[in-house]
Amino acid sequence: MHDHGYATLNIDRVGHGRSDHPLSALTTTAAQAETIHQLIDKLKQGGIGDIAFDHVTTVGHSYGSVIAWFESSLYNDTDAVIATGYTDRVGAINAVPLILTGGPAALDPVTSAEPWALDPGYLQVRQGSRTIPALYHEENADPAVIEKDNELANTVTVPELATFPEPEYDGMHKNITIPTFTVNGEYDFLVCGANQQECATEAGQDASPEELEAASTGLRDWEAPAHNSAACFRAAAIPDAGHDINLHRNAQQAFAQIAYFADEASGVHGENVESYQAGCRTAEPGVSDLLPDTTRLVPPVPVDGVGPLGDPMGVPIGWPTARQA
Repeated sequence: MHDHGYATLNIDRVGHGRSDHPLSALTTTAAQAETIHQLIDKLKQGGIGDIAFDHVTTVGHSYGSVIAWFESSLYNDTDAVIATGYTDRVGAINAVPLILTGGPAALDPVTSAEPWALDPGYLQVRQGSRTIPALYHEENADPAVIEKDNELANTVTVPELATFPEPEYDGMHKNITIPTFTVNGEYDFLVCGANQQECATEAGQDASPEELEAASTGLRDWEAPAHNSAACFRAAAIPDAGHDINLHRNAQQAFAQIAYFADEASGVHGENVESYQAGCRTAEPGVSDLLPDTTRLVPPVPVDGVGPLGDPMGVPIGWPTARQA
């Protein structure tokens, strides 16, 4: 995005990476969203790098997308919000084993020496866990990248895991009234519905952003009812990619998709914000903008009785015992 002309600010959320590690009880999804809101204010006021940015767009991945949508639902204070690796229907059957794979940070050799690791609410993703099939479509991933991903695996907290699902069911995302875009991997069975059918695409790795979006109407139509018509919801599926779209061989395709939407909804200098928001709405405002989508009360499960790895109950077989969602 920087090379495309956009100033970028990459952050570690509170309790993760180089950021502070307060009491784990304080690291809820709401608290993470409030932190992002404060950063957005600082960007607009010139409090970061002594440059005031009139236009800001948030981009999240997986739990980062949860936070971005939560923040947007409360404040709508950016030009647009872009989510990757997430929808309003996380598949519980496939996600639960993933969520339960973290172990106490105090018992992990990577983090046991850290003072904050004594807090039992901090979980460390165990080494070697990133090879699980939810994350990668392995035939399109470099083994060295997966190895590096394992090396850099980091923390998650119990309150984060406990508080992220609620907005999927309470209609909160209907409060988002800024342009919203979702980009998911074709084989992301965490967020793509039963048997990944909602992210199915006939597009290939040579497809342009326009072609990818045109081939992703199923994902758009499936997810759009969870959003306000003012969000002008759009979506695209990246072919031959799993959950971690940035870590596949065709990652540049995902980057181009994000830049394509950012250009349309904002522009490098925010020159397209007003015109895009004035004309992007494809549905008239109505009662559905206020009510939760009741079809989301039950998370998706495999519909043909065969899970992603052949388990008749739909639960992947032989998963390693570690990793955060």
